[in-house]
Amino acid sequence: MEKTEDFLEEKIYFKPESSGKKDKKDHKFLKLFFFLLFLLIIILIIIWLLRGSKTTSGRYPENIKNESLSCVSNTAIYEKANERIADKRELKINAVFYGGNKLSSIGLIYTQDFDNDGDAYAAEAILHAQFYRGLQNMGYEHSRFNNKFSLMNNVLVLTLRTDANEIDDSTKDYFLIDSDNSLTTLQEYRTNYESQGFACSSSIENN
Repeated sequence: MEKTEDFLEEKIYFKPESSGKKDKKDHKFLKLFFFLLFLLIIILIIIWLLRGSKTTSGRYPENIKNESLSCVSNTAIYEKANERIADKRELKINAVFYGGNKLSSIGLIYTQDFDNDGDAYAAEAILHAQFYRGLQNMGYEHSRFNNKFSLMNNVLVLTLRTDANEIDDSTKDYFLIDSDNSLTTLQEYRTNYESQGFACSSSIENN
C-alpha cells in the first residue's frame, strides 16, 4: 500500500519551472520593450526636426495670386507676318502676372480667316517663311517663342508664347512692345496695348 501511495505522489508531483528559464523570458521581454521604446524615440525626434524644416512650393509670399490680362484687336496687323493679310483677322495678347505687379508669361495669337483654303495654304507658306527669316536675321532659332503655325480650312493661326525672362529690348516687338518702353505691371502692359487700339480686360476687374 505504501508503494502505491508513493507512486501516486510521484504522479501528481509537478516539478516547478526553473528560475533560469523565467529569467531568460524576462530578459527577452525587456530587450523587446527597450527596442520598441528606442524606435518610438527616434520617430518622435524625426517628427520634431521636421517641424523646423517645412518646405513650401510656389512664390513667396504664399498669398500672391496670379492675375491675367487679355487684349484683342480685329484691325491690327502683325508686322512679323504681314506679307499676306486677310480681311477677317484677330490679334490677341494673353499675359499672366504675379499679383499684377510682375510679368510671368506672355502669349500672342494671330488668327486670319481667308476667303478660301487655297488662299489660306498659300498664305501659310509665305508667312511661315517670312517669320522664320525674321528669326534668322536676329540670330534666333526657328523654335524661338514656341512659335506654331496652324491651318484648318480657311483659317491660319500663328501662336507665340514665352516667359518674362525672354522679353528684352530685342524681343519686345514680337509682342507689340516698343523697345523704349519699360513695362512691369499689369496696368502698364494694358496701357501699352490700349494705346494701339486693343480692347483689354483683366482678372483684376473681377476682384
